[in-house]
Amino acid sequence: MKLAETGLTFVCQKIKWPDFINVAVEVGWESRFTSPMAIRHCFDKDVDQVLFEGNSSVKRVILNRPHKLNSLSYHMIFQMIKELKAFEADPKVKIVILKGNGKAFCAGGDVLASYTCLVAGHWSYGTNFYKKQAMLDYLVATYGKPVVAIIDGIVMGGGAGLSLQATFRIVTENTVFAMPETAIGHFADVGSSYFLSRLPGFYGCPFVGNCTR
Repeated sequence: MKLAETGLTFVCQKIKWPDFINVAVEVGWESRFTSPMAIRHCFDKDVDQVLFEGNSSVKRVILNRPHKLNSLSYHMIFQMIKELKAFEADPKVKIVILKGNGKAFCAGGDVLASYTCLVAGHWSYGTNFYKKQAMLDYLVATYGKPVVAIIDGIVMGGGAGLSLQATFRIVTENTVFAMPETAIGHFADVGSSYFLSRLPGFYGCPFVGNCTR
């Protein structure tokens, strides 16, 4: 059953441009590249990258960059941490649902944005991006309320870290899973070396390079 069929009323919260400045402060950029224009070039210009919908008891977190397969920007991670903490602290909220718009749940971190910031001189961007991504994954993994991840479509890398940490994981006939890091000799991050190596029958071993017991 779709949530819309339950008669629940949802109110959409949209992310506004001024929050980009908050992100810049959070990252801690200290160079001449901290002008608003330089900051904007390190982020997707669409302001509705994540949608937060819901009534008092059911909240939905919707990744909304379908043209980029919902790849995670720093702005998205920053906003999700902020809202998820608020939902967890709200006694009226009983469950949180994660999903993505378009043909992907999430294709991982926005590597292009990291590269763009690096060549522009924002050396701290990459470190802070992956630090915050790990914080988001840990928040979902230790969340005090049920989290349901609807993994419809492509899920890779950071998208796997976000969704597979959830309390309940729902896949569909459209789900395509990958951890491309291991194919180029990188360590399987975002917690995947833990949960993939412990799947029944060692099914996840190829995704992490070997088995950890």
